Amino acid sequence: MEKGNENMGKGKHGIENGRDEEATGGFEEVNGEEDKPFFELGMVFTNIREVRAAANKHSITECKDLKFKKNEAKRFRAVCRFKGCQFLFFVSYDRSINRLQLKTLTEHTCSQHWRNSRVRAEFIAMKYKRTIRCNPRWKLREMRATIREDIGTDVYQSICARAKKLVLQKTQGCYVDEFGLLWTYAEEMRKADPG
Repeated sequence: MEKGNENMGKGKHGIENGRDEEATGGFEEVNGEEDKPFFELGMVFTNIREVRAAANKHSITECKDLKFKKNEAKRFRAVCRFKGCQFLFFVSYDRSINRLQLKTLTEHTCSQHWRNSRVRAEFIAMKYKRTIRCNPRWKLREMRATIREDIGTDVYQSICARAKKLVLQKTQGCYVDEFGLLWTYAEEMRKADPG
């Protein structure tokens, strides 16, 4: 019996995957919405974006800095940036099931990384969007300390500044767009009531 075949209705993640056994080849599919991704050999992915997202999430949640070596449409290879670490995550297209499948997975032999290139401004902006909107004067030092405490990774102050700028531009951009519509609304009111 192949791995993942015993409980096809619900994956190990406890999520209904709604796929039949023939479509997945009896292997479990990954769900990109999880907090901590769980990988096992033979795991099936629907597309390369899902693979990248899962590897990125693994890098952030496990505090390991990954380097994406092969990053193509039909194969993906990630290795740990720490010298001497044997971690390897390799996914490639499998013709027998017409999906991407995890072919090689080795464990990390390194300790926690305090700098992680996968923690980018976009990720921080998405994670702390509500906090930045509620407190637009949030100090960058305090923001770094919060990120270090929550994620376990130290980020540069410039990344925090870019994340804050992204959130505030989107928030203030809404006001600029709405103010631009005010002139259109006034013109329509003049047409409707010329007197």
